[in-house]
Amino acid sequence: MKVEFKAKIDYEKYGGKYIAILDNETIVGGGEDVKEVWEEARKKYPDGKISLMKVSRPQLMILICK
Repeated sequence: MKVEFKAKIDYEKYGGKYIAILDNETIVGGGEDVKEVWEEARKKYPDGKISLMKVSRPQLMILICK
């Protein structure tokens, strides 16, 4: 199953948090607690198609080649 999101994710704001995405296009909520994020999004958009996603934290990778 392949899912494509059109929403642009602000990794500084949402890194390490859960986000709710409406109709695979718009971020409509975010936070540390997945249940709270889900309930808030369902409350705001009861008839909308809500998807949840955990956003990875921005990371720095250093490669040392010899």
